[in-house]
Amino acid sequence: MTLTYLSVIFSAGIWLYLIYRYDRFEPEPVKCVILVGALGGFVSATPAAFLNTAAVSLSGVERFIYNSDSTEVSGINILFFSLLVGFNEEFWKAFIAVIILKKLKEFNEPIDGLIYSMSLALGFAAFENISYTVAGGYGVLLLRSFTAVPLHAGLASIWGSGISRAKFYREEKYFRTLFPYVTSAAMIHTIYNYMQFVYSNSLVSLIIALIFVFFIITYSANKLRYYQKESPFRRSGLCYQCGTLNNYFAKYCKNCGSYIVTDYFSFCVSCGARNRKGASSCKSCGGMIREV
Repeated sequence: MTLTYLSVIFSAGIWLYLIYRYDRFEPEPVKCVILVGALGGFVSATPAAFLNTAAVSLSGVERFIYNSDSTEVSGINILFFSLLVGFNEEFWKAFIAVIILKKLKEFNEPIDGLIYSMSLALGFAAFENISYTVAGGYGVLLLRSFTAVPLHAGLASIWGSGISRAKFYREEKYFRTLFPYVTSAAMIHTIYNYMQFVYSNSLVSLIIALIFVFFIITYSANKLRYYQKESPFRRSGLCYQCGTLNNYFAKYCKNCGSYIVTDYFSFCVSCGARNRKGASSCKSCGGMIREV
């Protein structure tokens, strides 16, 4: 059993390392990221697992799930079950993430919303993988390490963006802001689950899973790069792509042409310090704020 735990941790740890590398300007404490991932993953996975079990009975797919017998299960039943699971899992992950991050003092730049949300989702996937590995062996864990695990992290980048938007742009109106983000992630999760159930035990299911993962990883990487640019700890005018220092109010990097304007912060006319959007005066010198 110890080997199972170590294998599951290693699987999640590789993805966490790849995500954490994007946190460049004010890196989060590694212990804090791991703690949020482990604690948040466990707390969200527990009610989600219980309700997933209830969803099996509610949607009438017991024979299909437990005996791989699809002869008496309609596509509507499978779709309903996929919908319940998709919304159930994304809701609990996002809900627990908000509960933790609202009071977390380390959550002090927009990219942190993604770093912590994605680490929590990896923790969630790790706890899921323990039962899958015990039931199906290390081959199942290897397969899920390249499919379900990055999918969970990628979906978290969607509603993690909503958490960052709520904190830094919408005056901490978390649940109202998060609704479309969680819904979008849940619908993608639903479609993924449905396709996996319909084409279970075939090469088609693997191909579909890898296609989903490719697009969700691409989306996540773009989001992480975008929120790098939004860091208040990035020096004003500093290009996050090539490192060239431009003037305070430059919109494009003079060296590589990258768009470097921030959407979450405004600049002080006097000292160039970044302030939260909507601020009336500079937190650093009290000067006038310029919207860009």
